[in-house]
Amino acid sequence: MILPGTQPDIRIALLNHHALATAKCIHRVLARAHAQEYEQLAPEHRVSVGSSVEELQDSDDFYLGAHIENELVGAVSVGHDDEPGQIRVMLLFVDPPYQRLGIARKLMQEVLRRADGTVVSVVTTAVNTSVLALYSKLGFAPYRRGLLGSSELELVKLRTTGG
Repeated sequence: MILPGTQPDIRIALLNHHALATAKCIHRVLARAHAQEYEQLAPEHRVSVGSSVEELQDSDDFYLGAHIENELVGAVSVGHDDEPGQIRVMLLFVDPPYQRLGIARKLMQEVLRRADGTVVSVVTTAVNTSVLALYSKLGFAPYRRGLLGSSELELVKLRTTGG
C-alpha cells in the first residue's frame, strides 16, 4: 500500500511476455488501463483497443514492466516502426490506481536508455494532453498527424531525435 504523500519504490525490469503467467499479468493491467481510457473518450471516439493473452504471448515486441512491491503496475512495449531507422512504443499503460506516480515517465526513460540513440516514435491521441506533455518533457516532438476511424479521432505521431 502506498501512503499519501510518499513516493513508492518503482522497479523497472524486462518482462518475459511469452510466459503465460506474465502475459496474464500484463493483460490484467492493460485491460484496466484501457477501460479507464475508453471511459474518458467521447462516445464518438471510442474504439475497441485490446490484446488477448495469446496475442501478448505471441508478440515480437520488447516488454518492460514497472513493479511496486513485486506487483506489476505498468508496462511498455517497443516494436518495429514502419519508418526506417526508428523503433516505436506500441503500448504504454499504467494501472489506474497507480497513475500520477511517475511510472510512465520511468518506463519511458528506460526505453530511451535502452534505445541508446536510436530514434523512438510513439502514437497517441491529440486529446491526451497529459501524455503529450510527458512525451514533450522526454524530448519527443510531433511530426505527423492523422485521423482514425469513422469518428475521425485525431492521432499524433511523435519521435525523438536520437543520438
